[in-house]
Amino acid sequence: MTKSNGNASQENGPSSAKAAFLPGDVVASRYRIDRLIGSGGTGEVYEAFDTGLGEPVALKTLKPSVAGDAVQLERFRREIQSARKVTHANICRIFDMGLHTSGGRERFFLTMELLGGDSLAQRLETGDAFTPGEALPIVEQIAEGLEAAHRAGVIHRDLKPANIMLLPPDAGQAAPRTVITDFGIALSDEQGEIRLTQSGELVGTPDYMAPEQGDLGPAGPTTDIYALGLILYEMLSKQRPFSSAATPMETVLLRRRQPPRPLHEVVPGIDRVWEAVIHRCLERAVARRFQSAAAVVGALRGDVPDPSSSPPARPERGFFDRLHRKRG
Repeated sequence: MTKSNGNASQENGPSSAKAAFLPGDVVASRYRIDRLIGSGGTGEVYEAFDTGLGEPVALKTLKPSVAGDAVQLERFRREIQSARKVTHANICRIFDMGLHTSGGRERFFLTMELLGGDSLAQRLETGDAFTPGEALPIVEQIAEGLEAAHRAGVIHRDLKPANIMLLPPDAGQAAPRTVITDFGIALSDEQGEIRLTQSGELVGTPDYMAPEQGDLGPAGPTTDIYALGLILYEMLSKQRPFSSAATPMETVLLRRRQPPRPLHEVVPGIDRVWEAVIHRCLERAVARRFQSAAAVVGALRGDVPDPSSSPPARPERGFFDRLHRKRG
């Protein structure tokens, strides 16, 4: 996970009174907390010092408000299990997991690579749109990370710009090192069709969800390919191809009923191959998408036949469509 560089800190982020740990705390008799880096919906990430190895690390734990929630705890355990299955330069490395006991309370935590840089979401918020030339080396690295995860039987299911870190380039490299983080709702093939949901809950970030994530069917590698297409579209245009609705359910339903806005309408003069590749990633029918992240990169490089020759897919009728008809 990242150091500061624009992320929430102990000083300008969430109230330290509500944090799981405070600066100076020693977790599991080994990790000294330096500061709170950031806080999300359910988790907190700290910069800590591993006194055993003498190195800084990122330490992640659940927020006190959800630490006793069985569903959130199981997701957190899944993140650890899933991420530890994948070892790759473009996947955030997980070092250790443990249990900290204090005041009669137990807290599960994990330690991971401390990344110095900004997220792709921050870059999109503060910078200009990417050109295809600027985007390609980043997309190549995202694809390599996804390929490694998929080979290990792990589907991310929540790929989005906030979960993609852009680090300073390695020596001799011009492009930033790109790292995928946060496997909190990842699905492993060893876990079958376990659904860690509560009644009516969508697991994922609606603006980056594939249509099938709102359906009753399983997620697969093409679920992450769909999210990659959304990210590519946003990188080149700083806009999203679909409208957002009032509720997460309605947002996913729109994907079933409306095609993405053609990229050339948002970015006049966009390279035809890039537009075709992105729109193929965004096919509603799973079988009509690229079946691997490597194939996406191959098409962008021109290593495979022109993807624009594929006819458009017919809309699928899924769970949300049936639910919509019942409501109507």
